[in-house]
Amino acid sequence: MATKISSDISTNVDITCRKGDNFSLEAAITNSDGSIFDLSGFTAQLIVTNANDNTVRKLYSTAGTDGNIDYHSVISLDNDTGILNIDVSGPKMNIIEGTFKYILRIAATTGNNAGNVHTMLDGKFKVKN
Repeated sequence: MATKISSDISTNVDITCRKGDNFSLEAAITNSDGSIFDLSGFTAQLIVTNANDNTVRKLYSTAGTDGNIDYHSVISLDNDTGILNIDVSGPKMNIIEGTFKYILRIAATTGNNAGNVHTMLDGKFKVKN
């Protein structure tokens, strides 16, 4: 299923995956007029939380030190195509079975838009055994 994602408004998309399986998501981000959204100077972050708003998984486009729930450099941003790609190996996606919430955000780190945050996707993140 393809979903059009615009930088102007968050798109609600529910995600279902299997516990411990590799996780991959590709999103083409456009402006409201359909043109490619320039991702240069942006970072991305996907946050998965439980019903108590505790973070169970946090994925980043930036480099850093991985921890129990934090995994860095697993999101890539293609400035020329407006493609945001998440690619995470199975061991890093070993989340307990259940239904969670998630949010995918991009944030401008440089230029005139520095500090601007766009919520691109949000919804349920369901993990099956």
